[in-house]
Amino acid sequence: MSRHIRAWESFCEHIFSIEVERLSASEFYVHICNWLKKSKFLFDRYLWDLYGFEFYLNIDIGEYVVECCDCRESKESVRWKSMQPSSMSGIAVIVRDVLWSIVTFQSERMCPRCGDDVLCILINELDDELVYFCNLCCWAELSSGQQWLGEEKLIPVTIKKLGEKGVLINN
Repeated sequence: MSRHIRAWESFCEHIFSIEVERLSASEFYVHICNWLKKSKFLFDRYLWDLYGFEFYLNIDIGEYVVECCDCRESKESVRWKSMQPSSMSGIAVIVRDVLWSIVTFQSERMCPRCGDDVLCILINELDDELVYFCNLCCWAELSSGQQWLGEEKLIPVTIKKLGEKGVLINN
C-alpha cells in the first residue's frame, strides 16, 4: 500500500475516531493538529513548508475568530471517507484548506471579481495592513477597495489585530 493511501486512512481514522459533529470548531482544529503532529513524518519537508503546517501547529487558536466549518457535518464526513487523494500533496491541500477555513475571518464583502464568495480578512506580515482576500479566485484588495498586489506574506488575522484595525466582530 502506498504512503499516501496509508496517510489518508490514518487521517480519516483519526478524524472520525470521535463524533466530529459534536466538536466546536476550535476543538476540531486541535483534533486535526494533533493528527498533523503525530503524522509529520509522512510529509516531506517541501510539502510541510509549502502548505505552512508549522504555522497552524504553533498558533494559539484562542487568538483567532474561529469560523464554523462545514467539514464537521455528517454529509462532509461521508464525502471525506469516500475520497482518495492521489498523492501526499492532495492530502496536504485538504488538511491545509480545512485549517485555513477555521481560522480565517470572513468579512461581509463580496468578491468584486468573481462575486461568488465573501472576502476573508488577512494580515500582511510585511506591512501590517489588512488585506481582503477571495479564496475562490484569489482577488485581494485593501480596506479602501483598491486591488492589492503585494508580496505574499498573508496570514490569518488575530482578534487583537482586528480590534486594533477597527474591524467589528459579530459573535
